[in-house]
Amino acid sequence: MYGILITLGVITSLLISEKLVKQRGLAEDTFWKASFWTILFGIAGARIYHVIDFWEVYSKNPIAIPAIWQGGVGIFGALIGGLVALTFYLKKQNQDVLPWLDVIAVPIPLAQAIGRWGNYFNKEILPYALYESAANLLLFLGTYLIYKKTKQTGITFLSYLIGYSIIRLFLEPIRTDSWIIGSLNIAQAISILLLLSSIYLLTIWKKRKE
Repeated sequence: MYGILITLGVITSLLISEKLVKQRGLAEDTFWKASFWTILFGIAGARIYHVIDFWEVYSKNPIAIPAIWQGGVGIFGALIGGLVALTFYLKKQNQDVLPWLDVIAVPIPLAQAIGRWGNYFNKEILPYALYESAANLLLFLGTYLIYKKTKQTGITFLSYLIGYSIIRLFLEPIRTDSWIIGSLNIAQAISILLLLSSIYLLTIWKKRKE
């Protein structure tokens, strides 16, 4: 069920992104090729994040490392892996990255909302999974409205990063499996970094527009 819901989230995200790509007049061929590499490296990044988090477990059973269908991915790892691959591919194709980031920023929280139900059916991180699923659904609606109203590229993507960072900051304390090094909660640390950097970039871009 976990793998099915993750796949459903990815497919839903692709279908919505394809529609937005057509509306923005972006190249569909580029979209599908970029999506392949983004998903591939996103999955790899998500799994690597999880494996590092639970290295004590996987170091004793390395054969389980690629068994992603059994559960165990980290959204921050997926974001990092996917964004690096997407940016590299688009730059190689001489494409402006920001319009594409806005397009994918709209459906990503919806895919996350669907994927969190995989945690629910696997009886993982309850009730956190349900809370984040609901919050991500609201974030999806918010990013969609921002995308429709603003013409300045990059705003929708930064809004997603700000929104999701806030979600993780507030919900992370109720998780029972948080990645902690010493007294540092890694997900919260990443969220704070993303939140501050996104707000900073948003402020700069708004000043440039003015």
